[in-house]
Amino acid sequence: QYVGGARAATLGTLVSLTFSVPYLLATYNPPSQLGDWIRVAQYIEEHESVHEPILVYKAEFVLALRYHYAGPNRLIPLPRPTNEDRYSLTEQILQDQSEISGALSGHLGKARRFWLITSQTQPFRGIDFHPEILEEFVARRCSVLRDQAFVGSRVRLLEIQPQAEGLGTELQGLRDDQSKAVDAGRPQ
Repeated sequence: QYVGGARAATLGTLVSLTFSVPYLLATYNPPSQLGDWIRVAQYIEEHESVHEPILVYKAEFVLALRYHYAGPNRLIPLPRPTNEDRYSLTEQILQDQSEISGALSGHLGKARRFWLITSQTQPFRGIDFHPEILEEFVARRCSVLRDQAFVGSRVRLLEIQPQAEGLGTELQGLRDDQSKAVDAGRPQ
């Protein structure tokens, strides 16, 4: 205002607002939280079929997704459900591919399809969650049918390949064990 008067101050303010508003919109758009769970749930509900379980890696994100998801399929935490009494980051570490097969066993339909949601898998406080184990499983044993990125999360519809090494036997063996356990509990 001292250099150019009131008009210069007004013009300077308008120019600042003109450039800052688009910058703020670009920085904070879309207006969603990390994980974008509302949109993730809507996307899955629009494209899912029955008997397509939803694997959520890391397990702690099941709670956020469960709040928004109202579809027919089961949410399965990977590698294992979180302890409700005591939270521990080390429980979220994926040890090997058998944990993935174990989580899927008994939940796949005839189409052998499942959803995989991944979010925030980089190391945290010195703990490596080993997302490479999951990505290797997907690369070697699955076909990607859908792949959609959201703010801080990724959703994929996967189908187990028929020629997947050993997975069919693993899943079938687990499924047979479950059937025997159910049959053993039935009255003759």
